[in-house]
Amino acid sequence: MRIVQLIILIIFSLFSSIAPLMANNGGSETLKRFNDNLCENNAEIQFLKSELSSFELEMRAASKKSPLMLEIEGERSLESGEEKKYQTKNIEFSKSFGATDGGGLTKRINSLESKIKYERTHRAIEEVIYDSYAALISARKTAYQKKLAVENLKIAENIIAAVTQKYEVALGSKMEIEQAALDYEVQFLKLIDISGGFKIQKATLEIKNGVEENGLYNKIFESFLNSDLTSEVESLLKTSDKPLTGAPAFYEAALARRRDLKAVSYEIELLAAAIDSQKRSGSPEFNLGIFRSINDLSEVERGVKLSVSIPLYDFGRRNDSLRALRAKLSGYGSIRDAKSYVYEHTKRSVLIDITEKYNLCLLNRQKLIRLSDSAFQKASRLLNMAAVGYAEGATTLLEYQSAKRSYFEFYEQLITAALDFDISLLELRRACGIAPDENYDIMKRFIQ
Repeated sequence: MRIVQLIILIIFSLFSSIAPLMANNGGSETLKRFNDNLCENNAEIQFLKSELSSFELEMRAASKKSPLMLEIEGERSLESGEEKKYQTKNIEFSKSFGATDGGGLTKRINSLESKIKYERTHRAIEEVIYDSYAALISARKTAYQKKLAVENLKIAENIIAAVTQKYEVALGSKMEIEQAALDYEVQFLKLIDISGGFKIQKATLEIKNGVEENGLYNKIFESFLNSDLTSEVESLLKTSDKPLTGAPAFYEAALARRRDLKAVSYEIELLAAAIDSQKRSGSPEFNLGIFRSINDLSEVERGVKLSVSIPLYDFGRRNDSLRALRAKLSGYGSIRDAKSYVYEHTKRSVLIDITEKYNLCLLNRQKLIRLSDSAFQKASRLLNMAAVGYAEGATTLLEYQSAKRSYFEFYEQLITAALDFDISLLELRRACGIAPDENYDIMKRFIQ
């Protein structure tokens, strides 16, 4: 079997596919189109995008300088019963100026809030995309199991035929026919369960991503379900030959890419800016205006007016606000090497996350190695020996079926281990903050 020859050569390069953290994926445009389709139809992503857009517009409006105000005051008088007279009494154009009004500090605060919202929103969007990747691969795993169950059912049919032929020439028993028929029913029920699970997974993907009508997943699974299982597994095991990188490399990548770390950095800046803004809130506010007014004697007065508002006593409100902000900032205070408490806590959480995902990849690699050529060859050789032995009367039907079961169990474990490796690799890249579009080397086998 060709797959047996491929396993040893490919298995040790599987884990090296973690390295494409900085890889130049030539087919990334294909994955980008897939992601764009997903983002366009996924309701959760669209809601997150609309929230971000609304927030950014709100911050842009808040960063504008105070408006130019026009105030008009008039009166209406009644004379000779029904005669009406209207007169504009006062017209004033004015503009307010203050320590924080439309200045650099206000813009900086609004810019930082927009950056925090941006990083957290895009982190949430990437989480949705990565979840969709994992769900798609899980559905593909079930599809592999379905194809495997179909082949298992075919062998069960062949066993019934073989047992029947032996019975007809008095070399088999009625009990063997019943045993073979019972095994066929077991395999048939297994196929029903797997087929039902696959339909549910596929429908869930379509509904959640809003593509149940455009046939996206029909196209993805149609060619796969009609292809040869062995060639599909060969394709599944083909990965890049990039050199293996250790956990520290992923950790360094996460420090540069994780959006939650960036958001925490912006939060520290935002608190410092908020303290400055609160301090300036006690500064005077000026109002400069040009006015024209008419008094009761119809005398017109024109001029320039300057007014100043100075907060004298706010009953400790500003001091309490400052103490509250400083207390919150103390939670972001410095420890060794001037690191923020909150930033350091977040960074350590990232390290734990990456350590867990990295070790899961190692575990899946060990499973693949264990299921490599020698183990698979043993199962294949055992099945062939059992088939020949049963045909020659050297082995029993029970031994034949036991060998068949072992063979398919190894085949299923190989497929499961390979796809679990892909999922764990995606999870590791997610933990590093790698953008979804950079995973074409994994996803190309599942979206084309």
